[in-house]
Amino acid sequence: MPHSSVLIVEDSTIARMYDNSSEDGIDRAVVETPIGPVLVEAKKTTLLGIRFQNGKATEGVENLPSGPVDPHTLTVRYSSKHVENEVLSDAVAWIRAYFGGTETKKPSVVPVKDDFTSMCWLTAMQKVPFGQTMSYGELAAACGKTSAHSRAVGGAMKKNPYLLLVPCHRIVRSGGEIGEYSAGGPRIKKWLLHFEKAVQEKRITHRGV
Repeated sequence: MPHSSVLIVEDSTIARMYDNSSEDGIDRAVVETPIGPVLVEAKKTTLLGIRFQNGKATEGVENLPSGPVDPHTLTVRYSSKHVENEVLSDAVAWIRAYFGGTETKKPSVVPVKDDFTSMCWLTAMQKVPFGQTMSYGELAAACGKTSAHSRAVGGAMKKNPYLLLVPCHRIVRSGGEIGEYSAGGPRIKKWLLHFEKAVQEKRITHRGV
């Protein structure tokens, strides 16, 4: 059930845009985030995807906040106010917590048939925490492969259907360059990394008080 602390708006257009969630068994929500509207899709037991609703991030990265935002200001539009989907509401809560600079339990993802692609996704989730980065070659090594598989790792990241949750924005080139980011472009990738660094520094400062 949608969390009562969220500003919730029932939006039947979401259902109509995606072939009506009541008919395809998929519940949907759109979270208005600093980097653009993010669409979350889930069945009762499976998170299907997290992606930009319009296929791309917001314009004007230079106007984005440099640090955490109040998660209660992030409007959530559900396909129906009667949605009873814990997987969906947990994913929405995780997204809100992410931009609020706090941590909550990560939703689970379902591996795809391509074992290496799934391994890359799951390994990135487990080995590259908030505020840190890893090179494509290092991720290949973490998956039990050689650096020669760096390009394959890049291919796996491009297939990532779980924006932010599978942190492909934290995978960078070996020389430290940002690299590509198919989910939103290099500018959004750079902003996400700077955002996470700012949150981490704030956490360290608070622990030192």
